[in-house]
Amino acid sequence: MVHVPYKASGPAITDLVAGQVQMMSDNVQSIGPHVRAGRLRGLAVTTSNRTAAYPDLPTVAEAGIPGFEIAPWAGYVVPAGVPRQIVARLNAELNRALAVPGVREKLIEMGLEPRGGTPEDFARFVRAEVAKWTDVARRANVRRD
Repeated sequence: MVHVPYKASGPAITDLVAGQVQMMSDNVQSIGPHVRAGRLRGLAVTTSNRTAAYPDLPTVAEAGIPGFEIAPWAGYVVPAGVPRQIVARLNAELNRALAVPGVREKLIEMGLEPRGGTPEDFARFVRAEVAKWTDVARRANVRRD
């Protein structure tokens, strides 16, 4: 395999669909419409569990690389000085929105797996992700350019 660096997913997907590159890894929101349309064939998902949007796609671990997991995520953040009661209210409203069936179904259809929780849960998660990827970068001897 030859690594071909792209500055963004759009040009990479265009080249993949056109047959200029043989494969790529990207988020399901970018690639999913092309998989559904039959222009691309999904091979595996990088998460530890199969995704609800593509239940027939195995995980990379199921496909033969045990322990492999890269789970993309997104979250809501505010500046550090926002008062705690405002953070609590925003969090409650976001959790409420994620529980609305139509919202939840649309997010799942897009390949997302909506999860609620507390600001403290999210802070712990972010700290764990930073620690995990810092360790991966250190072990791989990754250096900034």
